[in-house]
Amino acid sequence: MRTKTLLLAAALTAAGIASTMAQSNVYSLNVVGYVNVTYGTGFTLVSTPLNNANNAVSNLLANVPLGSTVYKFAGGNFVLNNLDEDGAGWQNPTDDLSPGTGYFVRNVSGTPYTNTYVGEVLKGNLTVAVGPGFSLVGSKVPQAAKSQVLGVNPGLGDSIYRFAGGNFVIYNFDEDGAGWGGGPPEPGLTEGPDIAVAEGFFFRNVSILNNATFTRNFTIP
Repeated sequence: MRTKTLLLAAALTAAGIASTMAQSNVYSLNVVGYVNVTYGTGFTLVSTPLNNANNAVSNLLANVPLGSTVYKFAGGNFVLNNLDEDGAGWQNPTDDLSPGTGYFVRNVSGTPYTNTYVGEVLKGNLTVAVGPGFSLVGSKVPQAAKSQVLGVNPGLGDSIYRFAGGNFVIYNFDEDGAGWGGGPPEPGLTEGPDIAVAEGFFFRNVSILNNATFTRNFTIP
């Protein structure tokens, strides 16, 4: 198994999508694979890393602990979807968690849980639309990279909110044209903050008139 893992990691490197993440392990060959994501106790902000034929919560999160809750963000408010503690299933089993959508998973079991996402690596011209104000989003590609490498195209004054340790770390795209700032020091911040595989994040679009679109043209050699 260890050898197979190394071979798959080598294939990922060749394809340009090998990456590491403290709470996820990525194994993929060609365009199909799986991503392991660990939900700690409490809240974890994630985004579906691979495209499945069925991206409903009841399929992608079929085996999470009873009592778990998914929080999606729409219209300036959170929409909750609970997994019944009595085993009755998800409150809204068809809720869509397609790649590009960010969402919180609240694990109330008291023990970290690892969820396995299975599906294909999306490729081609990939877009994520964001409206004015706050949007909860993620990369459609399972790649750890700077936000602008992943296709985030900020306007002056826009912000990215990453969730870590129960708090948000805020990165601002300076209104004076100085580029990205804020958050802890990290190399290459000129291209935005680091975004991990399967990480969701808030994007704040300060324009009250214009929608924004993140576009990534992704190919696998």
